[in-house]
Amino acid sequence: MHSDHDNFPSGLLTLLCEGSNNPFSKNYSRKLRVGARGHVFIGKGYNLTLEGEKQALHDLIEIGVQKHKAQMIAKAATLKGLEAQQFIKFYMKETMLSDSQEEKLFKLRYLRAQALLQKKVDGVSDGPGFISAFNIPPYQLEVLVDFIYSGDLSSSSEDKVFKVLRTSLIENKKNIFDRLVLDVNYWRQMKVPEDRLRMRCIYVREWKNFSGILFPFIYYVTHL
Repeated sequence: MHSDHDNFPSGLLTLLCEGSNNPFSKNYSRKLRVGARGHVFIGKGYNLTLEGEKQALHDLIEIGVQKHKAQMIAKAATLKGLEAQQFIKFYMKETMLSDSQEEKLFKLRYLRAQALLQKKVDGVSDGPGFISAFNIPPYQLEVLVDFIYSGDLSSSSEDKVFKVLRTSLIENKKNIFDRLVLDVNYWRQMKVPEDRLRMRCIYVREWKNFSGILFPFIYYVTHL
């Protein structure tokens, strides 16, 4: 699946949506934090709550986190509410990821989301109107992977996304899919966090108006 583009690295949209690079921010991405829907996160959007303790432990060890530290971080996957907040506050320093560990964890999780998208595209390709990931514009692939990475697709919204995607590809009209991404009222009804909704809209509009020329600038400014 060709999600790379000459202008920016694969996963740029998702990187911009996940956490902050500012060590003084409450959303500093290298530390544990409580995010959307009360889930516990670490790194660039690694959702410990959704991954579960066992998977999180496996992934953390795979990226080079020492076993004791990995077990401590993975434990946060089982916590909620005040208990999670107290755990995070108490073990803040002990559970911090290094820059390289954060990068490796993001790549691991992003590749997994890309693979899941490929399976979903293959699944909807069995009906009338064959579609292929190779026919999807790169910027739309980024949005689709971000939907999956973030866990923003419910069963109903997933059906809608792939139905609209199929129509967009069959009619060769990118705007059909773009309009769905830009439909803020629909995504608010789907309980998508406002910050992520806004960044997706910026991303798609940037491609519609400037073919992605300015979006790398947004990336480098926000990642200084």
